[in-house]
Amino acid sequence: MHTQNAHDFTELTSALALFHTKRLALRPAAVADGWPLWGATRNPSFNDGLLWTQPKDDTQVLERMDAIVTACNRGRLSAVSAMVKETGQWAALFRLLPHASDPSKIELGIWTHTDFWHGRVSMELTRACISAAFMVTNVQTLVGAARHANRSSCTLMRLCGMDPQRTVSRRHEHLPNVELVEHEITRAHWKQLPWARSAFDVTPVLSASYLLESGSAQVMGLPRSMPHADVQPGQATVPAGLGQGLGIEMSLDLGAASLRRAA
Repeated sequence: MHTQNAHDFTELTSALALFHTKRLALRPAAVADGWPLWGATRNPSFNDGLLWTQPKDDTQVLERMDAIVTACNRGRLSAVSAMVKETGQWAALFRLLPHASDPSKIELGIWTHTDFWHGRVSMELTRACISAAFMVTNVQTLVGAARHANRSSCTLMRLCGMDPQRTVSRRHEHLPNVELVEHEITRAHWKQLPWARSAFDVTPVLSASYLLESGSAQVMGLPRSMPHADVQPGQATVPAGLGQGLGIEMSLDLGAASLRRAA
């Protein structure tokens, strides 16, 4: 039996699909995303920050993506893929799911393809998804976790306004439990950040229709009576010099244990 989620992840996924940044467009995750993800896992460094070992074949990755997509379709979590606007190339998978010990909080997870470990792509995506979570849901706290030795992931979280809070033990799929440092960002802190409402744009026309029908318009700061033509999305900007050269996976992983919890 599943407990009722504190947040509407189905609505969050639908809203995220309307968001885009300076370089990235978001869409709901698909099983086919397992193919570029499989390619990323061929780099041993990609797997170092995750709570699962390097997959032996593409089937293992496709099965993992199928589990994520199934959980997303059931409203147990939100999962979106980031595509490069200019080329359509798959850049990353971003997940938002109930925190294991406190479902009122939302835990974040990002897997960025090794081709995009530089150029601040992960920060651009993470900031946009943090803003989306706070604007679309009533969540008060977002959580991320990474090994202390994973400097890139910890730096990424700090650059996105997340502060270290505690050390927790998480289950590894094949190895002994690992210790992760949980980072958090609260709604109050997010509101004070200079990029809080400029980390993304919202697709015009479609966004107004969706937001007004879903009731998210007021959360997003749009009046319910606003006609489509009046929607003025913000400019997606990332301050120069931040996150340069970040190697990117926050461990924020969605392993087998998490999938069983979410499915």
